[in-house]
Amino acid sequence: MAYDAHDFFKSHGRDKTLLDVAVAELDFLQLVDKYPVLFGGPVLDNAIRRYECFWLPLLAKESKKNKERGKDRDKFSLQAAPVDVAWVWHLHMLAPLAYKQDCESMFGGLLDSEYLARNHSVAQNLWQRLYPDEPFDLDLTTAPTYLQQYKSQLKYNLQSAAERQSKFYYNVSLPHYRDTQFLKDAVERYKHHLNLKKANPRTFLVPCYDFDLIWHAHQLCPEKYHQDTTAILGYLLNHDDTETGRVPGSKLYESEILTRVAWKQAGLEFSKRGAMHRGTPLPKIPPRQPGIFNSLATLICELELTKIDTHLNPKKKFQIRVTSNGFEVRKVVKGGEMSFGNSMDPLLSGMKAYSSKDTSFTATLFHKRLFGKKPLQYSNVNVKTFIDSLENPNQTFPAVSTNAISFNEGAVELTFRVVSPPTMGNFEFDVVPEQNFIKVNHVAHVLSQPMLMLSQKNIDMASLPGEMATNQIKDHRGQVVFTYKIVHSADCMLSAVEILDIFNNLAATAHVLDIGALPEANEVSNEGPNCVTVAGREGARAMLIRSRDQDYGICVGKWIKKEVKSKRGRRKNISFMGLKYYNLNEDAQGWCKVKKLKNSKFLLVLRPSSSSQVQVKVDLNDGHITVPASGTEDIPQCLAVCFAVSVLHLLCRPYAPKEDQSASPLSRKTKLDKYAATSVTGTRVRRRSLSNNSYVLYATPCMMLAAGYCCMTVPTNVYLMSSAATGHVGWDFCPEYYDTVELEEMDCDGEWGSSIGFNEEGVEWEENANIGSFDEGAQDWGDGGIDDGDFGGEFGGFDDGGGDACGGGDGGDCAGDAGGCGGDGGGGDGGGGCGGGDGGGGCGGGDGGGGGCGGGGGCGSGCGGGCGGSCGD
Repeated sequence: MAYDAHDFFKSHGRDKTLLDVAVAELDFLQLVDKYPVLFGGPVLDNAIRRYECFWLPLLAKESKKNKERGKDRDKFSLQAAPVDVAWVWHLHMLAPLAYKQDCESMFGGLLDSEYLARNHSVAQNLWQRLYPDEPFDLDLTTAPTYLQQYKSQLKYNLQSAAERQSKFYYNVSLPHYRDTQFLKDAVERYKHHLNLKKANPRTFLVPCYDFDLIWHAHQLCPEKYHQDTTAILGYLLNHDDTETGRVPGSKLYESEILTRVAWKQAGLEFSKRGAMHRGTPLPKIPPRQPGIFNSLATLICELELTKIDTHLNPKKKFQIRVTSNGFEVRKVVKGGEMSFGNSMDPLLSGMKAYSSKDTSFTATLFHKRLFGKKPLQYSNVNVKTFIDSLENPNQTFPAVSTNAISFNEGAVELTFRVVSPPTMGNFEFDVVPEQNFIKVNHVAHVLSQPMLMLSQKNIDMASLPGEMATNQIKDHRGQVVFTYKIVHSADCMLSAVEILDIFNNLAATAHVLDIGALPEANEVSNEGPNCVTVAGREGARAMLIRSRDQDYGICVGKWIKKEVKSKRGRRKNISFMGLKYYNLNEDAQGWCKVKKLKNSKFLLVLRPSSSSQVQVKVDLNDGHITVPASGTEDIPQCLAVCFAVSVLHLLCRPYAPKEDQSASPLSRKTKLDKYAATSVTGTRVRRRSLSNNSYVLYATPCMMLAAGYCCMTVPTNVYLMSSAATGHVGWDFCPEYYDTVELEEMDCDGEWGSSIGFNEEGVEWEENANIGSFDEGAQDWGDGGIDDGDFGGEFGGFDDGGGDACGGGDGGDCAGDAGGCGGDGGGGDGGGGCGGGDGGGGCGGGDGGGGGCGGGGGCGSGCGGGCGGSCGD
C-alpha cells in the first residue's frame, strides 16, 4: 500500500526532523565551502581513501556492535567525522541507490547516519584506537605531501559528485534558507514532489532549490529515507544529480518543462521566489595578500612648525603671523637676522596634514608701529609636496622641510618637521564618467563571470544584445588604480558592474538579482527581519555585490513617496530612492546602517554595528568615493557598492519615456529645465542657447552618467512595466505601476534629490519631526525616522580633518539599527526630509510650497508561470 506523503510524514513526525537536518546540512555545507580543495584534486582523493578504508569499516563495526546489544540509537552523524571524510560520506549518501548497493556489497547492510548522533570526540577516540597510524583530523589548507596509491572499490564516482555538489551551497546560502517559515513551506513542497513522483513514476521530476535542500536532508538519514520513500512510492527513490545541462534540448531542461506541467495539472505552483537557480560562481581562488591596497591610501602626518628665521629690513620693526586651520603663532621681530623656536620647543605642534588635500600656511608681515600695526604683505606656503615626499620608503624621520618666503622688506624662512612616519588616512577615489556606451552583440562575451549573472539558456543564445562602457577610477594623486565596466541588457534584464585592477583582473562585481533569487516578505517568518526580501510589486530591485569569489552584500533600492509637513505647516509630497544594505559575510550577517546626506551623498556602513565596521561615502554628483583606512581589504567591494547605489537609481526612478525608448533613462518626454548641462563636466547653459539638435544632458550626477544614464538598454522599472504590458518580458511582472499620463506627471524632470537628506554636518532632516513612527531592521529604509540617538558615534572612522565620518561632528538622528536610506526626487520649500516605509514612486516638489506628485512605486514581480531562473539539482 502506498501512502500519501503528507499523511505519512505527519504520522511519523518527519517535519521537525527534516527542518533540523536541513539547518544542520547548511551548517555543514558552510564549513566545507571554506575548503575548496575538497572539490577536486589530491585532497579529495585522499579523503575518499580515508572514507573507504577507515570510516566505513568503523561505521560497520559500530553498527554490528549496536545490533548485537539491541541498540538502535548510537549512530554517528556528519559532524562526528573529520571534515574531509564527512564531505565524502555526504556525497555518497546523496546517491541513495549507489550508497545502499555499496554498503550491502562491502558490509552486508545499509550503514545509517543520524544528524543528532554521537559527537566528534567519541568518533575521534574510536578512530585513534582502531587506526593509530592514520591521523583523525587533517590540515585541509595544504595538499598532502604524500598520497598513498589507492584504487576505490566503490561503484559511485565520488570525484564527479564532488564537483557537481560544490555548486549547490551557493544557491542555498542566502539567509532566507534558514528561515523557519521558508523551510516549513519547503517541507510541504517536498511532500508535493513525492506525491507527484508517485503519480508520474516515469517522469524525471526536477526540484527547486528549497525542497531540494529538504530532499538532501532526508537522504542524510539513510534508513529513514529508504523506509519512507518505499512506503510512499513503493521503491527507494534515487537522487540523480548527474544531469547539469540547462540548455534547450538537455535532459534537465526538457524535464523541467514536464515538471512544471505536472505541478500545474495538480493545481500547484512550481516556481517560488527565493528558490530558483541564481547562478554558478567561478571556483574560489587564493586570497589577496593583506594590505595590497595600502599604497593607495592618503597619508596623515603630525606636523610641527619648529622655527621661524627672519631676514628683514634692519631699520624697521615688524610682526610676523603664521596661521593654518585655526593654528596661529605671532612674533614681534626687529629688523635684521632673528630666529624663533627650535626642535625641542616647536612654535606650533599637533597639526594634521593630509596628502589628499593641500595643507597651506599663511605668513603675514606687518609693520609694527607705536600704536597698532600696518599689514604689508602676505604669502601662502603649501607643504603638500613635502607631505607627498614622505611616501618614499627610504625616507628617514624626523623629516624636515624649510620654505623661504620673499617680501619687499626681506625674507622669512619657515621650518616644518614631521617627527614620525605618516599613518594611513582615507582612500579617496574619483570616478571618470563615460557617457558613450558601445553596442555588443552578446553581453556574455564581455562579462568576466557570465555563469554567475546569466542563465545557461541566455549564454547559449546566438545573440544577446546590450551595451557596455569602461572607464577609469583614479586615486587622490590622479593615478588610474582601477577600471570599471558597466554592462546593460534589457533583453535579459541584466545590469552589471565589474571592478578591474590595473592588470585587468576582476576584483569585484555587482549585478541585478533575478526576481526568483529572493523571496517576498510574506514568504518568511514575521516579514523576514533577518532575511533579504524584495517587494517586486512595489518596484524594489536588488543588486548582489561580490568579491572575486564570494558574496559580499546585497543592496536593495525602492522608489518611495512620502507626504511630509514642513516647518511652515504645509504638507508636500517628496519622493526618493530608499536604500538598504545587507552584509552577507558569514561572520557578521545582517542589515547595516545607510544614511542619505544632502547634496546627493550616501554614507553606508557595510558591517552590522556589532562587528568591525567598514564604511564608504559616495558623492553621486562629483563621483567622489571615500573609504576609511579600516576598509583597506575591501576597497574593490566598496567601489562596487557605490556603483550599485548609482545603478539602482537608474532602475527604480520613474520617468516618462519617449516612444520605443523605455529602456533609456535619458529618453524622457518631460519639459527641459530652464538650465541644462551640455557635458559631463556639468557646464550649465540657458536652454534658449541650445539648438534643437543638440544632445542635451540634464544636470546629471557624475555617478549616474557612469552607471549608464545615456545607455539605451537599461532594464529599468519603466521598461519592465511597458514590456510586461506587451508580453515581452520574462519576469511575471504585474504592472500596478502607472499609465503614461501618470508617468509624465511623476517624472522628476532631471531632479535627483540632492535637497533630500541629512545635513552633512549631522543636523537631522528639516521635516524629521513630522514624519511619524519609524521601522527598524529590514523595514527601515533609512530616511531618518524619529530617533533621538546620536548617530555620529555610529559613523566615525573617516579621518578627513573634520573629526568624524561626515567631516564635522555628526550628531544627527537616524532611524533604527539597520537599513538606511536612499534619497532622490524633488526639492521644494523647507528643504528635504522624508519618512521610510513602503510605497513607491513619486517625485519631489519643485520650487515653492510643496508641489510633487503622486503615485505608488515600481512594477510588479510575482512568480506565476515563470519565476526567472532554474531549479535545483
